[in-house]
Amino acid sequence: MRHVPWRWDALPGVVAHLARVGADLDAGLTVVWWLPDHLSRQSEVDDLLAEVVADQDRVLVPGAEREAWWATPSVTPRPALVASGQDGEVPDWDVPDWARDGLDLRGLFAELDLAPESQDPGPFAPHVDSLPERIAEAVGDPPDLGDDPVAALAAWPALRGKVVVVRAWCEPDRDGLRAVLGRLPAVGKEHGLGPAERPRLLVAARADDLPDVRGRIDPVTTREHWWWGVLGRLDTAVVVASVRPRAAGAGLTGLRELVAREVITEVAGPDLGLAEHLASTWGGRMAELSDAVRAFAGEPTARWAEPGRGRDRPPEETRPAWNEGVADLWERQIRVSPAVLRDPPLETLVWRGQHRALVPVIDEERAALEGVFRARASMAVLAEVVQQRDRGARRALTRATLELGPMCWAVETSRVRLSSWDRERLFRLRDARNALAHLRPLNDDELDHLAAVVR
Repeated sequence: MRHVPWRWDALPGVVAHLARVGADLDAGLTVVWWLPDHLSRQSEVDDLLAEVVADQDRVLVPGAEREAWWATPSVTPRPALVASGQDGEVPDWDVPDWARDGLDLRGLFAELDLAPESQDPGPFAPHVDSLPERIAEAVGDPPDLGDDPVAALAAWPALRGKVVVVRAWCEPDRDGLRAVLGRLPAVGKEHGLGPAERPRLLVAARADDLPDVRGRIDPVTTREHWWWGVLGRLDTAVVVASVRPRAAGAGLTGLRELVAREVITEVAGPDLGLAEHLASTWGGRMAELSDAVRAFAGEPTARWAEPGRGRDRPPEETRPAWNEGVADLWERQIRVSPAVLRDPPLETLVWRGQHRALVPVIDEERAALEGVFRARASMAVLAEVVQQRDRGARRALTRATLELGPMCWAVETSRVRLSSWDRERLFRLRDARNALAHLRPLNDDELDHLAAVVR
């Protein structure tokens, strides 16, 4: 089985997101953490929850694990986003292999049996203790909750300052969850408890677990956090860089590998499964990229959401794709994974990746060639190149930037003579720059020619 050297909770965007959630808990606020369906089905969700409450005095409330794990999700589950093992070995689909290197924080949930017993779970158990009762049992030495369990919990000294962690998709007592979520933070405040003493909740929920709660949360005592826009370019680049040296692109040289990594990052966007797939299987040839994307997704499905600007949470029309892990806010734009689009905008995405990789390289090479060009050009020619009318303004000529196009013109018209090597470099750089300036990605031949002249 492959060993993938990256973890969800080590990605920069995830670390920052978890810190924001933790900061609200530190401030004595209850937090509702809205997660997409696909993440709630992954083993990392326990690691992420554990990381958020690592420094808190927490109470982990057991739920109906077996039934909830196999509950029907609100969208059709996406296939596990992993590549095959070595020598055709079939991966263990119970846990995605890109999750196997995560921090082993699930010891915090040791009392919960996460392994399903069968794929025919049946209905929830008919006799389940209420959520307030299970909270009290999780703390230990439960009191008599009486006729108002929420008020009793808020007044119970043993619960003061604790963070009660509930996973809504594992919770059979949804009415009890709504009652505790709606009243416990407020009652604790009414009792005059300071922020550090108030019992508070961390409720991890899918959007459809508590549909009547969304948008109706008291902002004075409770904060909402959406797993939306958590990942950015740096996160995707970390995954690509972690996987790529051990995979198909290891034999590519300098410039071609630089371009390949930026193209993978741009094409995959927030779809880290696709990023890992391309980093481990795509050889870096532009002509083969479309096939590599299709090989990951299988048969494309209909477009769920138009790319565009997002907000602080997934719009309703985007939510099915977000739940399945194929749409998210990435670099301030809603991105839909090209793996699920019938006609993905690969050319545009490839151009963006190439532009990001090549423009700094081209500018650096241009600056180097400018020094060679100036050493061989007269002041009159320099004036023509920079379109400077006052040919005596030597100071202006020495400070002006010489662009690739005018330098090529001077060489083509024999105003300046360069070595055959520098001439080839100059023309290849100009052609690449012009293609990118006109929003056209370079093909494999053009990239090979450019790579051959870049030092």
